[in-house]
Amino acid sequence: MKDLELADLRWIDAVVDRFEAAWRSGGRPSPEDFLGDATGERRRALIRALVQLDFEYGDHGDFTAYLDQHPTLSDDLCDREDLFDDTSNPANHRVILRVVGGSHEGRLFTFTEDRTVTIGSGCGAHFRLAEKDAEIAESHFELQLTSDGCHLTHLAPGRVTILEGRSVLTETIEDGALVTLGNTMLKVSIL
Repeated sequence: MKDLELADLRWIDAVVDRFEAAWRSGGRPSPEDFLGDATGERRRALIRALVQLDFEYGDHGDFTAYLDQHPTLSDDLCDREDLFDDTSNPANHRVILRVVGGSHEGRLFTFTEDRTVTIGSGCGAHFRLAEKDAEIAESHFELQLTSDGCHLTHLAPGRVTILEGRSVLTETIEDGALVTLGNTMLKVSIL
């Protein structure tokens, strides 16, 4: 994804917030209904964010079937591998982040070994926790799962990331660890 202007990122963030609010209110919104007149890289970035969130909330199954259901999106979507984590290789370890406290309770995010993911409120975060927790920074912390463990790195000056009750900057974390950012608590499962 090419760099976008700050105004574009804020616009995308606001659209994605509306899309998430529609899901949270019990609807089954369609990404196409939220595209407006977006074009070019702005449209591609918006589609990427909407489809990731749509998969997180909905039970869509196979990515190819999803594209069949949403043919107007297929030209703008990048490869599936750029949108979602490849959990099809059982040899890879994976991490499941589950929100166990706060306004996002119940949300899940999974990623595999040899990948670094950002957790935060901004539209560039891989696991986006944007609504109802103003204490979460756009890029709050990142996790990297490698062959030698799962590593947390705090990214948000002026904010804190709390691991098992203590503020951390960098730390290797264990299966079952609890991480708090803002008013949101995540449980980390390493499989």
